[in-house]
Parts: sequence; structure tokens; C-alpha cells
Amino acid sequence: MRPQRTASGPSPHPRSRRGEDGAIFTEFLIILPLLLAMVFGIVEFGMVFDKSLTVSNALRSGTRVVSGASSDTDADFLALQAISSSLGEVDPASVDRVIIYKPAIPNAEPHPNCLTAGALAAGGDVTGQCNVYDSAELFAPNAADFTGPCDPSRHDHHWCATSRDAKTTGGVDPIAIRVIVEHEFITGIFPWGNVTITDTLVMRVEPRGNV
Repeated sequence: MRPQRTASGPSPHPRSRRGEDGAIFTEFLIILPLLLAMVFGIVEFGMVFDKSLTVSNALRSGTRVVSGASSDTDADFLALQAISSSLGEVDPASVDRVIIYKPAIPNAEPHPNCLTAGALAAGGDVTGQCNVYDSAELFAPNAADFTGPCDPSRHDHHWCATSRDAKTTGGVDPIAIRVIVEHEFITGIFPWGNVTITDTLVMRVEPRGNV
């Protein structure tokens, strides 16, 4: 008995194989936007998280400095220097404002008038409550604007550093700093365009005895 030979040739279902390949490609095109959205989302929120950490570190530096400077005339000036140097590569244009204010403990929120556009333009509001600094004042403060008598010529005249209670008797003043920074998304994947990073820290003015 002779052995049987099997004929070789093309696959009996070539169209079926091509159809499967086409279906896989179509499915890939369907999920590709979702994959890209996930990747871009991870990148965007990673950048937001990184900027948030930078802002938080800068805030701690500035609050420690303004607390330690107590009622020294240049307390706000030194705090602004500490914050700006710690912000590193953060775009100055993205900084909305820095508020140095007297919080109502235990509520750490600044007075609502300190958050208005008018307060930003005027450098503060509600006498004895807050000083509001814009990006230009943060990154290029002038020491001369924080010296002399507590009058409108000083940039901190809404709550002069020299008026802060640093006496051990009666309790020292609490002091807080709020930093507000805008982060703009770069990929355009999110329709809202940007996110606001707001961080606040409260300390107390370092006591200077009973004087």
C-alpha cells in the first residue's frame, strides 16, 4: 500500500484570517484614545502633584521665616524672599498671590475681603488683617518698601510687622501665609484648562519678651 500524500497550498480560510486582523486593528483604534487619555492624565496630574509639593515646601519656608522674624520691620520682606527662592522653576506668571494675614484661630481662613481682586490691587484689605502680594512683589521685593513708619508708603501697611503682638504676656499673635498658584494643563486633554493650587500654613509670631 502506497503512502498517501497531502497536498500543500494556501490556507482554506484566507479571508477569515484577514477579517480577524482587521477586527483587532479596529479594536486597537477604539481603545487608543483611552490609552492616550490615561497616559496624558498621569503626566498632567504628576506635574500638578510636583508643583503642589514645591508650593508646600516654599510655604513652610516662608511661614517659618515670618514667624521667626516676629515683629521685625522686614518680616514680610524676608518671608517673600524665602518663598520665591523655594519656588524654584515655578513660572512667576502662574503665581496669583501670597497673603500674609492674622488668622482667627482655630479658623485658618483669611478674611473674605483679603481674597478679592481689590485686595490684590491694593496690597491688602481690612486694616490689621492681611497683606496681599502679587507675583511681581513676591519675586522682586524691595527692602525699602518695608521700612519706616507704618503708613501707606509701606507695602505691609495693612498689617505692619511692627504692630504684631510678640509679647509673652497676653499671648502672641497667630500668623498665617496662603499661597495661590495656577497650574495650566499642557496637553489640552482636560476641558477646564487649569487647576488652582492653594496652600495655607498657620504658626505663631515668635515671642520677644514683654516689650
